Amino acid sequence: MVLGLTGRRAVVTGGSKGIGLEVAKELVREGAFVVICARNYSESPAPQRSCASLAPGFTTRWWT
Repeated sequence: MVLGLTGRRAVVTGGSKGIGLEVAKELVREGAFVVICARNYSESPAPQRSCASLAPGFTTRWWT
């Protein structure tokens, strides 16, 4: 998919699993800076690994 999102910003709520995670991964593939929100901090490693494998230079920051 080519959406032209390189350099754009996106917030995905419920991004730790399911549809939210798939949306976040597609946005990362498109080059967007993505903030993924989840209810539980313990769910955060899964989307981090998924997205890191899709984009070179992918970084994560965690706020608690």
